[in-house]
Amino acid sequence: MDTIVTMAIVGTGQLSGKDVTTATPVDTLAAQLPADDAERKLLLTAGAWSLYRQAGRQTKPAPEVPVPAAEESLPVCSTTAANLLESLLQKEHDEVLPEALERLKQLGQRLPYELLPQALSYGVQSKDIRAALISVIGERGRWLGQFNPGWSWVAQFLAGDTLPDDAETIWQEGTIGQRSEILRQLRAVDAAKARDWLNAVWKQEKAEARNKFLATFKTGLSAEDEGFLEKALDDRSEGVRTTAAELLARIPASALAQRMLARADAILTYANGIFKLKEPKEIGNTWQRDGIPPAPKSSKDNTWYQLQVLSLIPPTHWEERFAATPDALIKAAKAHKRKNDLLLCWSYAAMLHQTSSWAFLLWQWLCEHRDRGTVRDMYASEIHAALTGMVSQAEAEAYLLQYPADSEQWQTALPTMTGTWSQAFAEHYLQSLRNAVASIKEKMQPVNAWSATLTNAACSLPPACFEAAMEPLELPEAKDWQIHYWRHELDTFIELVRTRKRILEEII
Repeated sequence: MDTIVTMAIVGTGQLSGKDVTTATPVDTLAAQLPADDAERKLLLTAGAWSLYRQAGRQTKPAPEVPVPAAEESLPVCSTTAANLLESLLQKEHDEVLPEALERLKQLGQRLPYELLPQALSYGVQSKDIRAALISVIGERGRWLGQFNPGWSWVAQFLAGDTLPDDAETIWQEGTIGQRSEILRQLRAVDAAKARDWLNAVWKQEKAEARNKFLATFKTGLSAEDEGFLEKALDDRSEGVRTTAAELLARIPASALAQRMLARADAILTYANGIFKLKEPKEIGNTWQRDGIPPAPKSSKDNTWYQLQVLSLIPPTHWEERFAATPDALIKAAKAHKRKNDLLLCWSYAAMLHQTSSWAFLLWQWLCEHRDRGTVRDMYASEIHAALTGMVSQAEAEAYLLQYPADSEQWQTALPTMTGTWSQAFAEHYLQSLRNAVASIKEKMQPVNAWSATLTNAACSLPPACFEAAMEPLELPEAKDWQIHYWRHELDTFIELVRTRKRILEEII
C-alpha cells in the first residue's frame, strides 16, 4: 500500500522501474496487466487492493453483554407525578426540584425509566442535586450510570445509608466517593478499624483521595486519632496538612491544639473591654507543619498568620480566658478597628467547633454586614450558611422580624434559611409584600430589594400559606420598566408557589 501511495504522489514517471506490490493475492492479478501502461496498472491495482481490504476485513468481536440491572425495590411514581417531574428536570421552575425529589423519596417511589436520561444528565450540571437524585433513580438508574462517562457521578454514591455487608470489598475496589462513604460509615461504628484501613493504603493513595479520606475523621473524632493525624501533618500535600490541622484543633488535649492556643494567647489580649492584636514575632517551619500555609505575596505583614491561628481556636476558650460572656466579647470586637477580621475568624471557629452558644450572635453579625461590602472574605457565604444550621428557626425568624421584609438583613439571611417558615413568619412576609405592591400607586417602590427574596420565600412558605400567596396582586397600568419588572417577578413567585402546591397534590 505504501508503494501505491508513493507512486500516486510522485508520479509513475519518477518511479518507472518500481513494481506496484501489496504482498497479497492482488499482486497476482496486477502481474497480468500490461507493463507498458504504468498509469492504468497503478489505478487498477489500487482499486483491486481497496476491494480486497473491504472483502477481507474481519468483524470486531461483539462486546461483552453487561450484567443486567438488579430488580427494582421501589414502585414507580404515578404518570401525573412523572409529568410534573419531567417539567422540573427540563428546568421549568426547577428551584423546587429538591423538594419534589425529597417527597418522592419519603413516599418510597422512583422515577420512571423514560426520565432517567434526563435525571442523570441534570446531575452532571448540578452537583448539589446528586444526593437527592440518587435516592429516586432506582436500580436501573444506577445501572445506566456506567454507560455514559458524564454519568459517572452515580458511581460515587452507595446504595444505602448503613454499612453494607461487602464494605471491605467496596473499600478496596470502589470509587473515591464510595470509599469515603464506607470509611465514614465505618468510623461511626468502629473508628479504630477505619483508621487501620486508611493507614494500610495511605502511602499509595493520591493527594486528593488522602484528603477526602482524612475528612471522614470528623465522624467519631477522638483523642485516639491524634497519632495518625500528627503523621498527616508531615504530608507533602498542603490540603492534607490543613485538614489534619483542623481535625487536631478539634481535639482539645492534642499537642497541636495546645500549640495553637499558645500562639493565639500571644496574639490576642483583652483588658478593660478592649482587644489588642499583636503580630507574631517569629514564624517558624512548625507553623507550616501545623497546617498554616505561607502568607500570600500580597500580605505585607504577619496579620495573615494572626487570622489563620484565631480561626482554629474554639470560641469558648476566650470565654474562659477572659472571664467574659460571648455577648460582651463580640461587642468589644465590634469596637476594634479590625472588627471584620476578628469576627470572621470567630465565625469560622464557631462553625469548626460547632459552638452553638456563639452561633446566633455571629450569624446576626453576618446578616448585618456580609452584603454591605464590609465582609468580603470568599468563605463568608459558606460560614454564614453553616451558622444558620446551628441557629434555631425561631431565633432566626424573631431576629428578622425586627426589620422590614425588604431590608438588607432579610436579603442576606433568607438564602441561608433552607427550612420551611412558620406560618406567622410567612404571613408577615406576605402582608409586607402586599403593602409594598399597594404603595406603588402612591410612590414607586424599588423592586430589587424584593426580587432578592421572592424566590427564597416561594420555596419556604408553609402549605397553609399557598392560597394566600397565589392571590393576584394588582399593579397599576404603566409603561415604566419597574412596573413590568414587578409584574414579571410576582408572576414567577406565584408560579413557583403553584408548582409547590402541585408537588403536594400530584406526588402521592
